Amino acid sequence: MPIQITEAGVDFIRQCLQTYQGETWFLLLFAGAMLLLFWLKDPESRTLRLLLWPYFTVLVCTVYNILIMQVFIRKLNLSGEYYRFFWLLPLGIVIPYVCTRLTASGNGRMKKILVFLLLTIVIAAAGAPAWSRKLPITSNPYRIPDDMIIACDIIKKDAKRERLEDVGVVFDFNLNLLVTQYDPSFRVIIPYENMMTTVNTGRTKTDTDNIWLNSRITLVELLMLDRYWVPHEDFMSALNVTETAYVVYDASGPNHDYLLGAGLAEIGRTDDYVIYKYGWYFDRLYKSRGYVKFEF
Repeated sequence: MPIQITEAGVDFIRQCLQTYQGETWFLLLFAGAMLLLFWLKDPESRTLRLLLWPYFTVLVCTVYNILIMQVFIRKLNLSGEYYRFFWLLPLGIVIPYVCTRLTASGNGRMKKILVFLLLTIVIAAAGAPAWSRKLPITSNPYRIPDDMIIACDIIKKDAKRERLEDVGVVFDFNLNLLVTQYDPSFRVIIPYENMMTTVNTGRTKTDTDNIWLNSRITLVELLMLDRYWVPHEDFMSALNVTETAYVVYDASGPNHDYLLGAGLAEIGRTDDYVIYKYGWYFDRLYKSRGYVKFEF
């Protein structure tokens, strides 16, 4: 259930921290780094403080002001949204800077090494090991899952064989977050904002009369969330409206037979995903080109 500021009130910040901070303690580390930043007397630290003051003043007067945000969000009818407000904090600037200054300020090589080791232990203790979250370690220079590369290669080869230039694909949730970074030539059917809004707010297609939006919500709910079962004609209508040519679906998902029954055909797979091709899309494509394709 999404956290709503209009319901949580002044407890909104605590609920967000508890829900979205996860297993890390970097916010506490950031608070300590800010205190140390004001303690440091070197000119560079003073300059950074001058740069941060206006930034924090704006934050305190806007998104950190619960009373203002309650009125603002209610007026814009955004009560079903949440924002991870601590992402706005410059953790990636303040923490490394303070650690560097503390290490450099040590007198003597041995003191610098000891300070460096101590700070390394503190940072490691504040975070969470990657393996504890079962994050895959990539073996390619793109630093993305190998499944993404394999799926994209399969689709591009098939699209080239079909002489298809505008390649519309519905990717699985995790891959949809990364595909435009890896290969922006794909037309991603589910925009990031639409995907995250549907996932986080639990919004269904009955909440809107927009056909374009309804179609994408249907695809998110069925292909990314396995949330609902819809009649084949509704699902195929959503594919048609969005001009979807390919679908990349989780291999462990429950809807493979459903997808085959909706006119999709498997053209390849990876360790974790199955790549489907939507036959009716290409049937329309062949007819628009003025010929009928025969398979031998």
